[in-house]
Amino acid sequence: MRFKVIQLVCGAGFSSSFMANKFRTACRNKGWDLEINASSDSEIDNVSDEIDLLLVGPHLFYMIDDLKKEANGKYEVALIPNEVYAHLDGEALADYIDTL
Repeated sequence: MRFKVIQLVCGAGFSSSFMANKFRTACRNKGWDLEINASSDSEIDNVSDEIDLLLVGPHLFYMIDDLKKEANGKYEVALIPNEVYAHLDGEALADYIDTL
């Protein structure tokens, strides 16, 4: 796994917290040692340059281009697929980031 520190963001931070918990479990089951954090979109400006990947809730798709510009190559930015987010499927999210 090439990512070590991952930040999940959503609207209010609630669903990203649930998603992060399920994602942590899935990553542990795969034997991946990752730091996974969750926050609301209002806290995006506080995202550390120390992250490797910013995962964005699909309802924030309109922000993705600006977030990629802001990342400026310091970390990767990806949109969480709708079906993964809708089901808060940590296993599917782990499989998805393994393809990035």
